[in-house]
Parts: sequence; C-alpha cells; structure tokens
Amino acid sequence: MVFEFFTKKSIKLGLFSTILLGCLIKFNFSESHPAFASATEEQAEDNKINHPEQKIDYKKSNKYFGIAIGYSFRGEFAKAIENFNKAIAFDPENVSAYVNRGNVYLQQSLWNKALADYNRAVEIDPKLTGRVYYNRGTIYEIQGKLEEALADYDLAIELRSSLYPAYFKRGNLHLRQENWLTAIKDFEQVIQLKPEEDQAYFAAGFGYLNLKKWDQSLEKYNQGMLINTNDGHAYFSRGFIHANNGDITKAIIDCKKAKKIFLEQEDLENHQMVEQFLNNLEQAPNNLNKPGYIS
Repeated sequence: MVFEFFTKKSIKLGLFSTILLGCLIKFNFSESHPAFASATEEQAEDNKINHPEQKIDYKKSNKYFGIAIGYSFRGEFAKAIENFNKAIAFDPENVSAYVNRGNVYLQQSLWNKALADYNRAVEIDPKLTGRVYYNRGTIYEIQGKLEEALADYDLAIELRSSLYPAYFKRGNLHLRQENWLTAIKDFEQVIQLKPEEDQAYFAAGFGYLNLKKWDQSLEKYNQGMLINTNDGHAYFSRGFIHANNGDITKAIIDCKKAKKIFLEQEDLENHQMVEQFLNNLEQAPNNLNKPGYIS
C-alpha cells in the first residue's frame, strides 16, 4: 500500500482515515464471527422434529425449554437445539424458545438460522428485550444490510437504553458512513455507560480526527491510552495528530511505539505502514515543525 505523506508535503487525510476505519471495524461486541449457513427448509424441519400436527402442550413445551437451556449453558448445542425444537413443537408461539435457539445458532455462526428465529420471535412479540434486536442487527451488519442493522440498533437502544454495545456498533456504522458527529455521540454514550471501555475513546477520537478537531481528538486518545497502553492504532493516530500540530518529536515517539507494538503482534501490514510514515517524519525538513502543515 503506497502512502503520500510528507513526500508530497501533505498528508491525505482521507487515505489515512480509510486505513484507520478498517482498524475500527474490529471493535465488535458480537459474540461470534461470519460464516453463512442456509436456513429455510432445514429450519422448517427443525420445527417439525418429526411431530407433524403436534397438539399444543404448554407444560411439555416449558419442560423441554428448561432442558434445552441446561444444554445451552453446558455448550452442548446439538442437544440444546433438539430440545428447543421439541419446546416449539409443543408450543409454536414459545417466544423464549425461538430467541434462545436463535442465540445458540448465533454462537455457531449460523446466521440465517439465527435470523429466522429472531424474526419469528419478533413477529410473536415485537416488544422483546433489546438484546434480540441487537443480535439481529449484528447479523444484518455481517450480511451487509446496514440500514436494517441501524434500525435494529435503534430499537435495541429504545428498548434497553443501557445496552452500551448497541451504541458502539451503531457508532461504528456511522463511522463507516462518515457521519462523524453522530458517531461521536454514540461513543460518548458508551463512555458514559462503561468508562473503562478504551475502544470507545479511540473511536470518538477517530471521529474528531476526521473533523480535524485535533485538540478534542488528542484528548480522547489520551484518555483511552490511560486504560490501554498497548494499542498500535491509537499510538499511530496520536502520532498523526502530533504531526499535524507541528510537534514532530512527539509524533516520532508515538509512531515508534506503534511500530514496536505491530511488530510484536506480527501485524506486518500495519508495521510497514507506520514505518513509511515514520521515515517521512524523520526525514521531514524543518519547515514541517509548524502547526497546520498537514492538510
């Protein structure tokens, strides 16, 4: 990846922002990661569980639901799903069974199956806990359906205003859409709800960086680095801010720290990126030591 920093006497903030945004996308509070699976007919078979036209029996449904929850806690997902299937067969509107079976599918990265269960649960009871909408929003985000994901994060927050991961993921989506101020508001809410969440400070700092509000950005990075002193991206970002403010010495110190961290983490791509930026800093002429030189 080629960078045009000091070699052309300017830094392309847009390019830098794109690189850092790729880093920010790692800030994910979901419990699992992408691996798409098909649902439809297979899930329909799950619901039937070889009991066509099963008579409703709430007592049996609750019994199998309890058994399924036990298997879920023990990580025995196949047995959990088998018993959730039975619970649903005896009560096709057992919303808790759909939600918890969806959670099990989510933990196995079976996105479409989880989505089908969350959709059915919401259909039965639209006023479910915010966590259901948060989980469904996570799946939509993985599938690239960003508007649907945003809508679900909105609902999750509306139903559970203390659900800080929903603010973070919504803020992250706003960053991707370059809605910097809106994103910052969400990250500030995360900080209020969970002050020890270092990534919220870094994400807010990144938003301010894109607005070229260097002092506010620097403050957020400084606050986050009081919590986490081993984040290479944070050191690189702070180094960028110092360079923009004309403090090349501090910029070099932070970039050297970032370079060391990336090397220790065997992150060669980012290590090379920082190394190139650092070389440009160290070779910069004296007239770079002026605030506002970087555009």
